Amino acid sequence: MGKRLAGFWKKHPVWSLVLAAGVLLVALGGVRSVRGPEVPVLVVKRGPLVHRVVMSGRVSPPAELMVASQLSGTVARVLVDEGTRVQPGQVLVELDAAPQEADVARARAALAQARARLGGLKEVGVPQREEAMRRAEAELARVEREARRAEALAEAGVMTRVQLEEAVTALDLARSRLASARAEAAGSGQGGSEQRQAEAALAQAEAELRATEARRAQATLTATTPAVVLTREVDPGDSVQPGTRLLTLARLGGTQLTVAPDERNLAYLRVGQKAVASAEAFPRERFPAEVETVAPSVNPDRGTVEVKLAVPQPPEYLRPGMTVSVDVEVGRREDVRVVPLDGVHEASSESPWVLVLRDGRAERVGVKTGLRGEDRVEVLEGLSEGDLVLPTSAKVKPGQRVRPAEEG
Repeated sequence: MGKRLAGFWKKHPVWSLVLAAGVLLVALGGVRSVRGPEVPVLVVKRGPLVHRVVMSGRVSPPAELMVASQLSGTVARVLVDEGTRVQPGQVLVELDAAPQEADVARARAALAQARARLGGLKEVGVPQREEAMRRAEAELARVEREARRAEALAEAGVMTRVQLEEAVTALDLARSRLASARAEAAGSGQGGSEQRQAEAALAQAEAELRATEARRAQATLTATTPAVVLTREVDPGDSVQPGTRLLTLARLGGTQLTVAPDERNLAYLRVGQKAVASAEAFPRERFPAEVETVAPSVNPDRGTVEVKLAVPQPPEYLRPGMTVSVDVEVGRREDVRVVPLDGVHEASSESPWVLVLRDGRAERVGVKTGLRGEDRVEVLEGLSEGDLVLPTSAKVKPGQRVRPAEEG
């Protein structure tokens, strides 16, 4: 039998080569099964790491301002049209102010009258009342002397009792007139009731004049901020009532971007952070922005938080409602140990771990991570520079034999 096989191999040398190759392949397969499959590896390196939060949103429409009448009246002039750019203080609409002018004239007349009354009281009334008080004092002194003389004459029997009673009555009247004169002098003097009434009337007249002048000023409506006229609702001759919309303006200079990132990014976002944005319609154009507000609450239905960013120098092509992408840098490290994020299992949990290639086997190692970038994460504990980490996509189990296909 052996001689026959030997003769066969001599006659058919090709088959001998095929058999040898088969034996070699079986041997190699056995070696590979012992060493494990080839898998790509990730290398722990040192380098800079930037943490960015990328969000999408829209350009917020500018704030709309309604210009409304505060008076009832007739429109006299409209000095702007739709599309007009206006500046603070610029006159927009004028109402017929004749009724308000009449009110102002009446208030000024009442004020002049109140001032005249107070001035007359000080210049004429007070001296007159003081003079009347002095005359009453002199009259009382004279009547007192006559009453004393009448008493003496009555005691001597020269004057009748009726005459004495008349003298006493005259004395009482003189005392009453003096008391009245003193009261009038005190009332018209400094701090007196009559003067206080006159001063109160003057203050009321001054307040009424200010109120009527303010109403007259309301007949002229002006811009309070840089804006552009969106709509014009009235024309000269139209009758308006308080609250009637006259114009609608759009505030200029305050372009904002509104984005709604996932609530898990809330811890990283701060007012004042710099950002770079681009519009979907112009993806190659980028412009700076800055975080202006971060909402204090989270949308419970979507699990998002509203963030507004100011655009200090908005490009001309930016339009309200445009879709934008915003990139906010929320953290940076210059020289740290990093590993690709694809190598970290349960990266968002409290106990992340990796599979490290050691002695030809996949070893599970717990790690402590720090700053996270777009595709890499900082390793604080658990790994050293140069360690080989197996990607999560390799589907390798802890303890399994593996061979590095290439280092990344």
